[in-house]
Amino acid sequence: MTLYGRDANGNDAYIRGTGTGTTTDGHITFHDVFSDQIRFAAVDLTASGDLITAVAATKLRVTSFSLSSDVPCAVQFQSEATDDISGIFYLSGGQSISQTCDLGIFETDQGDRLNLVITEDSLPVRLADDTSDTLTIESHGLKFREAVKVTSTGTLPAGLTAGTVYFVVEDSVDTIRLASTAANASTDPAAVVDFTDAGTGNITLTRAVNVGVTLSYRQVA
Repeated sequence: MTLYGRDANGNDAYIRGTGTGTTTDGHITFHDVFSDQIRFAAVDLTASGDLITAVAATKLRVTSFSLSSDVPCAVQFQSEATDDISGIFYLSGGQSISQTCDLGIFETDQGDRLNLVITEDSLPVRLADDTSDTLTIESHGLKFREAVKVTSTGTLPAGLTAGTVYFVVEDSVDTIRLASTAANASTDPAAVVDFTDAGTGNITLTRAVNVGVTLSYRQVA
């Protein structure tokens, strides 16, 4: 059960009831008072990060949001980077999704900040060849000059650095080479990163993301 209106002091209030309402499990009601002021935030993220900073003794209740990403990825809103409060949203490249509800879609715990956790689309690298400076990724589907990052459970091929953005130079349907800048990828021939060894461990390539977030929210006492 939910009721929305004003309390005895004239404050906007949101009243929730939980429980089955039986004699052994009666309704438990929650009375939230929040300001009339709608606040707004707009953030671009290239990795998981904060959207709204914490306010002491206050919950952050999101009333609308819009998400967009230039490449496929999964995102979810969290309270204090630990509690999932929204479920997972899957974005494809160039897609945007939005939701709105005047009563609120989800909210943080009291005194928590609001975060967005981003899970990048990843592709396993089957082979790193330090002779041809190529990465083998079967049917990779990557586009020319697409921005990517590379990680490894061991060590990356010498010449690559974890967390650095590289740009794809397609070698074949199953192999790519990498350039350190989009300009280097566009030269003829392309100026690609030179691998001086093949690295170790499981190597993974991820599409570098840029997630745009706009949202409105209320501060709830």
